Amino acid sequence: MSYASTYSAEFIDWARSQPMSARARKALEFMLEHGSVTTGDLKAAGYDHPPRAVRDVKDAGLMVESKLVNVGGTRMSRYTLLDTMSEGFVQRRPISNAFRNALFDQHDHRCAVCGEKFITRMLQADHRVPFAIGGDPAPELQHYMPLCGSDNRAKSMSCENCPNWSVRDVDTCKTCYWHDPAHYSHVATVDERRLAITARGMDVANFDQLAEEAAQQGLTFGEYLLEVIDGLTQPR
Repeated sequence: MSYASTYSAEFIDWARSQPMSARARKALEFMLEHGSVTTGDLKAAGYDHPPRAVRDVKDAGLMVESKLVNVGGTRMSRYTLLDTMSEGFVQRRPISNAFRNALFDQHDHRCAVCGEKFITRMLQADHRVPFAIGGDPAPELQHYMPLCGSDNRAKSMSCENCPNWSVRDVDTCKTCYWHDPAHYSHVATVDERRLAITARGMDVANFDQLAEEAAQQGLTFGEYLLEVIDGLTQPR
């Protein structure tokens, strides 16, 4: 069922006039067309992380109502775009291509989490402190980092399920792995450490050897590396 006919022409014009990213605008048009959509609808439309797509629309100042529904025996969220024009809402500031390119150049086009190198269109300029918690910082490179699509989605999922998502303490975010993977004291308030490893060229053989040794001992690669590290740090 399409709810698009329930939107007033005034609302549609207002919604489309709001400054927003290309990703948010694409999600907005989809919701204007369908009105009420489920997580499944958004996934079918090509959105890998539906909650992020909906949040993009909310960040642009539009009101979206969400509730859990049962669709074919599966529990999922249903989002309804409300015909309401927000006033005084602090919107996400669109990031210019010049700023985005400068950020990617500063990081040699590498994702700040996995360290892999990507072409420009495969990277996203990410707020180190989530917009929902810290708002839009000054347009300075130090407040942003490049993330590949996979790690951007992983960060969104982790942050949205973090206890600090409701507390909204900026300082807690600033000491998190997702703020700076090179300098952190916790991961979404959990006391843990992470290591992303990419092997290339001659290092691939060593990587494969370690992976084989881990399998022989019935351990995951990460568990085996921790045992190796533990052995190296023991007093001799």
